[in-house]
Amino acid sequence: NFDLSLTTLIQAALGSAALIGFNERVLIPLLSASVSEGAMMQAEKVLESSGEKEWGREVTREVMIAVTEELFFRGVIQGVLEGILGGVESVLFSSIIFAVFHAEGGLVYILGNLVLGLFLGLSYVVSHNLVVPILLHAIFNLRVRYLARDSN
Repeated sequence: NFDLSLTTLIQAALGSAALIGFNERVLIPLLSASVSEGAMMQAEKVLESSGEKEWGREVTREVMIAVTEELFFRGVIQGVLEGILGGVESVLFSSIIFAVFHAEGGLVYILGNLVLGLFLGLSYVVSHNLVVPILLHAIFNLRVRYLARDSN
């Protein structure tokens, strides 16, 4: 059975937006627009006073990447493949697609992302909840960003 529910279509749209680079130009401003002006100004003041305004942007970016990628790779791709191939194969193939999508860093980067994709895919299979791989992916991204920031 191939289910094209509204939820699946919304997830595909969100994932596709992230995949083509609109997450920073469309999704984050859209989410920011849903927060009151006063709350945004207060958050800006806190970040500016702590000297962490840029870090706040990086955190927001990494979390949005995790959300959109997991909606797409686990929610859409793995979900569709599970209906066609079954659980184990859907995790494997969605992880391969995830790794190839992150090919800009060469073979070691692809293999690392394959392992990450397998871990995130299995976390979704075990939990039956997209929030789990989203949180794990966000934590991973933030840790990598933090290590990169400290090395500079």
